[in-house]
Amino acid sequence: MRRGEFARSSSRSLALRPLPTLATLACLMLVLAGIPARAQDEVRNYRKPVLVVDTGGHHARVRSIVWQDDATLLSGGEDKTVKVWDLQDKPRLARTLRPMIWRGTAGTIYAMAIGRPDAQGQSYLAVGGIGVEARRGDMTIFRFPGSSGQGGEARIPTGEVFRRLMPPAEDQPAARGHVNTVLGLAFDPAGTTMASASSDGTAILWDVPAFTPRAVLSGHAGQVRGVAFSPDGRRVVTAGADGTTRLWDAANGAALDRYPAAAGPVPINAVAFGPSIAIGRESGDLFRFDARSLTQFPIAQIPVQPGRGPIESLALSPDGTRMAVCIKADRADPIDPIGMASVVEVRQMPGGEVLRSYNVAGQVLACAFSPSGRRLAYAGGHTMSVFVRDMTRLDDPPIELKGNGSTPFDLAFTADGGSITFARGRGAPNAPPAREAFDLARRVTRRPGGQEQLRPAIATLDGWSIRGDLGRFVLEAVNRDGRTSRLLLNPATERNWWCSTMVPPGPGHPRPTVAVGCEGGVAVFDLATGERTRFFAAHSSPVVSVVPSPDGKWLASSSVDQTIQLYPLEGCDVRPALGAVFVPRPDGTWTVSEVQPRGFAAGFGLKPGDVVTRIGIERRPAPAAYSKPGEIGAFLDRARDASPSLDVIAFEVRRKLLLPAPLGVVEVDMPRRGTSKRNSAAMSLIVGTDREWVFWTPQGFYDTSIAGDARHLGWHINPDYRASRSTDFVPIATYAATMLQPRVLEQLWQLASIDRAAAALGMPAGLPTFDLLAFERQPPRIVFSPIQGGLRLPAPGILWKLDNAEARLEVTISTPEWSRVTSRRVIVDGQPLTLPPAPPSSLVRESIPVRLQPMRRIRLAVEATSVDQTRRSDFVDMIYIPPAPPPPTARPGRLIVLALGNDRSNNPAILPPVPFADRDASALAGAMARHLVTRDGTPFEQAGRGDVAVLTGAEADAGLVGKFLRRLDHLVNEKQLRPEDVVAVVVASHVLNFDGDSHITLANSVVNGDGRIQPSIPARELSELLGRVADYGCRVVALVDGVHELPAGTLKSNIKDWVRDLRDNRGVICAVASKDGPSDVRRVERQGIFASGVLSGLQGSGTEPFTLEDFRLRLVQQVSDLSERVQEADVFYPIAVDPQALFGRP
Repeated sequence: MRRGEFARSSSRSLALRPLPTLATLACLMLVLAGIPARAQDEVRNYRKPVLVVDTGGHHARVRSIVWQDDATLLSGGEDKTVKVWDLQDKPRLARTLRPMIWRGTAGTIYAMAIGRPDAQGQSYLAVGGIGVEARRGDMTIFRFPGSSGQGGEARIPTGEVFRRLMPPAEDQPAARGHVNTVLGLAFDPAGTTMASASSDGTAILWDVPAFTPRAVLSGHAGQVRGVAFSPDGRRVVTAGADGTTRLWDAANGAALDRYPAAAGPVPINAVAFGPSIAIGRESGDLFRFDARSLTQFPIAQIPVQPGRGPIESLALSPDGTRMAVCIKADRADPIDPIGMASVVEVRQMPGGEVLRSYNVAGQVLACAFSPSGRRLAYAGGHTMSVFVRDMTRLDDPPIELKGNGSTPFDLAFTADGGSITFARGRGAPNAPPAREAFDLARRVTRRPGGQEQLRPAIATLDGWSIRGDLGRFVLEAVNRDGRTSRLLLNPATERNWWCSTMVPPGPGHPRPTVAVGCEGGVAVFDLATGERTRFFAAHSSPVVSVVPSPDGKWLASSSVDQTIQLYPLEGCDVRPALGAVFVPRPDGTWTVSEVQPRGFAAGFGLKPGDVVTRIGIERRPAPAAYSKPGEIGAFLDRARDASPSLDVIAFEVRRKLLLPAPLGVVEVDMPRRGTSKRNSAAMSLIVGTDREWVFWTPQGFYDTSIAGDARHLGWHINPDYRASRSTDFVPIATYAATMLQPRVLEQLWQLASIDRAAAALGMPAGLPTFDLLAFERQPPRIVFSPIQGGLRLPAPGILWKLDNAEARLEVTISTPEWSRVTSRRVIVDGQPLTLPPAPPSSLVRESIPVRLQPMRRIRLAVEATSVDQTRRSDFVDMIYIPPAPPPPTARPGRLIVLALGNDRSNNPAILPPVPFADRDASALAGAMARHLVTRDGTPFEQAGRGDVAVLTGAEADAGLVGKFLRRLDHLVNEKQLRPEDVVAVVVASHVLNFDGDSHITLANSVVNGDGRIQPSIPARELSELLGRVADYGCRVVALVDGVHELPAGTLKSNIKDWVRDLRDNRGVICAVASKDGPSDVRRVERQGIFASGVLSGLQGSGTEPFTLEDFRLRLVQQVSDLSERVQEADVFYPIAVDPQALFGRP
């Protein structure tokens, strides 16, 4: 049961009444505390930021797809975001729109619709699904694309919110609005009416642009799963779970027709309205109706292949000649998460003949034709991709739009329990799938060895196994001695089961249990009794794999949402306590005397001193309320035994609040609050396909790879509830100074308890969560707007094309009223501008002139820092396209190179030589001189004396390296560099960590007894110098091959912090040989794999100049191929660097 449904029904069925006097229990104190359980926060304080994953694409199932035009595609789904894809040039993710969300499923997107654009190209975008309001029916209306114009409206990356449509209040039953999940949305062709369909059994017609309800379409019994307008906008069709299709008058909502006359036995999943009406059923049947009437003309049943599963989605092309049908490929029982597949058919209409059939891994739940009908988009696959096919070339491969994530299948721990391994697919028919591993103790990615023993899910235990029947929705634990236990799942919210594992007895859980992965989370049952003991709710999509750790401390689960979650198993064999102590009062009420930290009572907001006035427990269809003398004990017993996620416990309390004078202390009746006793994860992990990862706790402590916290995890910040204002998204990297705490993750993994971890680290009791800090220390917001007449900025993420060389923008930097902007920085085409001093303020405006070069992309980047030292960056990419191409006028730049290749060691037993470092440094220095170009794409002038220093062998010593660095420092100080110059540094040597810094070893370095290296180059000093060069306006590139094999001992090598400093604080483009683990070499070729990859990247392809991103993609692919996917190289850009800027020539 959804909590929204409970909220609606509780006032009727729970009969929550004031508790009578319990004088006989005046001295009794009943305690509902017990084994600690990390509770989900059930109190909807919408201002609390929420940690969310972001992979640069979808990381959960896509539920809806719409087109604005043939080059702009929007997709939304279970990851609660709307992705905007730009297909104009190179297909890419342009931006991410973020409606309001909350924890759990609140904010999941099921439906979207986009209206007709106005004269300025602006449309209304409606987004609905499982709302964040308790009644689940709220919707968000965006102005899209929402670009700023002369009026200076906000150019907001997360989307410009026009209106929030809220459910009616419980005390206003006659008010119009949805009170449950929104499943369908549509605009009429004129854009003057919107239709919405909901699980509450109704559809609603809304007047646009007021978005006021015009008519409620009632009659369906159960969910209304789809809604669509006729091409002329005069009629509306709805389809429901009751098996009926209904036709309505769009002007007044009058019912026109229905089929069949009585509710049908098979739900309808999809409906489309064109020259005809098409519906798809749960049974896999496909029907076509005449658009004029559902009953007066013959109904055509379109043949489908026998054995296929449900029809999940369908779409008609604008001219009605094509239909796309998304079908589950089979009716497999049980579900095979890796093998599950779908079929997307393109059919010729009106006959329905199949023109093409495309197989897609996983489920395909959404499809849509572009406005011209030339393109078809659908979503699916293990990477949650959006596929775009050209309908004029049906056999061409599709464009695949995806991020850096994919589903981790088939979890298994290593035998020592130190690493969790997974596969991203099934593999070849005669070859096992490639597996990846994450070392949970050391927090690094790796490839597991071929002979490494793994501990997968446990299928049988003490004679017990699992038997299920999806058709009857029956799941049982069966023992070979004949015993059976029914395992109860909620078919509405937990739906199908996808995986399971036995959990043997272990520390703190002496009874054997079974963990079942479903669509709502992981349910744990006692094997012998079938009693549900725990429910772990941390995933947003179906759970595809569960496995216990060999030591019995942890349960791991993975999901279609691309994350791996870890839950402590301690206490999993008993139901969790509520986590509060209640004492009776003479007036018959009960007071809360104690609340256990992080328990369920704390999670839903009980506080010591609260007076309980009404209570109730519900599991439909048998609600129960306890309010008679002597029955309070029964209530507490029932609360203690409430089945997690099946039963809902509700409280209403009176609380004393201290208000400003003259009010003083007042007693206030608080809103009803409740819990379904679901546990959240203790630790979460995402490992991207780019090998960037983040490992975090619900409190906000985390560890990360070089760029994981900037790419894959952030805080979603909602505005005031009901406010028609935009949300915000802040990468967790913004708070790294506070939240990046690997030691907490290390202790938590060892001790399986956040409280024990905190105690071991000497941290204060009652560990704080960082959501409040993320809210109070929000970085400044940055808004761009043009201030030249007639100019209009494009939407965020879109290149601004100008027809004159002069541009002027206003930059507005603002903070919440309690904060201040303390510094700001503007960088144009790599050159920092000199800004006038400004005192700390909550609002700063700058007028920025930009002079553009013909046909060259320019990036204007702004960085702003708050008084709390949180920083945000934003940028605008622009290009001047002149009427006629002018002759080239660019001056040749200067290339300065330091290539350090140290293949020597004075202590080879402790610090082995780096193989081929000398050859690599020489080869890379020569390749850069041949291939690198200026920002304008022109070659460099002839290298001057001393501009290129290749220091290898004995010359890679402190003296010669120091001499070169002093010369570079002199060039900066004497202003002898120009913005078109490029400075490149190659490091092929050990980079070791000691004294709180990274140090580059040299040919004359010696290892001291305490593990220090002398002499060496402190990385911080090199970073500071390179940062000064970048601030001068030069492009600075660092190629770092600094992590190599070391014998076990005291020496440690890690370049992560150094690379993050170069990227985030110094403005340096940094290419690294390996993001996790040592780099490797090609011994036959006598060359490092990284050097081979860089050389391949610099050679390019064809004859045209290539961009930074082109170079990065070739480098990453080459290193991955040469190392057989063991070594992962990458290039990291500062925010001020445009990845599409020119970088080299073949």
